[in-house]
Amino acid sequence: MPPSDPGSVAPKDVIDIVTFLLQSNGLPAGEKAIENPNELNVIRLKGPTDTRTSR
Repeated sequence: MPPSDPGSVAPKDVIDIVTFLLQSNGLPAGEKAIENPNELNVIRLKGPTDTRTSR
């Protein structure tokens, strides 16, 4: 990140950017803090749960 200069963003900044994007899109926080950017490679995102009732 960015594609023209991979590895130029500090690891803490990568985590902050991804966290901001996930929170901004309504994803809840996980059970533990991400401390290493490589942990982002194993995160599994689930789709939203539809809580509306059928009519």
